[in-house]
Amino acid sequence: MTDDNLHSTRLFELINAAWTTRAIAVAAELHLADALRNGPCDVGSLAQATGCDADALHRLLRALCSIGICEERDDGRFFTTPLGALLAEDAPQSMRSWALQFGRELWSAWGGLDESVRTGKGLRERSGLAHGFAHLQSDADAAAVFNRAMVEITRIVAADAVRKVDLAGSTRFVDVGGGHGQLLAAFLHRWPQASGVSVDLAHAQTGALLHFAAEKLGERAGFIIGDFFSEVPAADVLLMKAILHDWNDERCALILRNCRRALATGARLLVIDRVLPERLTDDPRHRSLARSDLTMLIGVGGRERTEAQFRRLFDGSGFIIDSLQPLVLGLSLLDCRAA
Repeated sequence: MTDDNLHSTRLFELINAAWTTRAIAVAAELHLADALRNGPCDVGSLAQATGCDADALHRLLRALCSIGICEERDDGRFFTTPLGALLAEDAPQSMRSWALQFGRELWSAWGGLDESVRTGKGLRERSGLAHGFAHLQSDADAAAVFNRAMVEITRIVAADAVRKVDLAGSTRFVDVGGGHGQLLAAFLHRWPQASGVSVDLAHAQTGALLHFAAEKLGERAGFIIGDFFSEVPAADVLLMKAILHDWNDERCALILRNCRRALATGARLLVIDRVLPERLTDDPRHRSLARSDLTMLIGVGGRERTEAQFRRLFDGSGFIIDSLQPLVLGLSLLDCRAA
């Protein structure tokens, strides 16, 4: 194959790559992994269980086989692979809600990438809607999917983050914009001498309290309805995952100033976010970072930042970045100290 043909083939694959997002999201919507929990199943039974056309479902299942989500037996029955099993709702490491979040809301937002690039504005701002996540207050289904999706991703990252810091002696954690409190729960399990709260909008309260109960954290974990643009509760350690990338520099500076007021000099702020390299190249990790950066642009009008951009934000808000460590899923841990 000539170089021109190799380039054409690769570009063809890149152009068509979006199909996997929707195929996986539809598998999640149909609860295919749940339907296959007890082992291989024939297409007819699956179609009846999921309310689908048998031939169309067969074609979807075959497509899912081509990306490692399912496998087909010699007798024509299908089963989920270990990868596909993560789409089951009750899988210990389930990613079903993230598949729905990206394959529904973010899928439609990507259709407006051209307008976001022309205007510098996300879908919500271009549509005249409130920036941020206040819309989840009036959409219980969307709030549930969003918060569960954040739990799924945070579960993976938090397990890595707690191994990278030493918080011995700390007694009060506050998870800023913590949703259902998955990050807080991981830190409380790691440091049993501490207690803490997740601070977020009211749509996350019920889920957070249920999550803390399931994690058997008793009175050590709580939830405060709050707005980090107004106030952040006092703490020994503030935790903040995937918050700053939702906002422009001005709004980030306001969040960080509120965080600084909540901490004594020398206290810690642990920020988990993506850190862009100064130059992006043709590299799988860089592609993941670029995807996230454009996702922030089209959705909420936010952005991923380079280390230099983070340092300018923190320097201007009363924080010193003591260390920056890579985490799983392309995220990084910025360990900051109140100056």
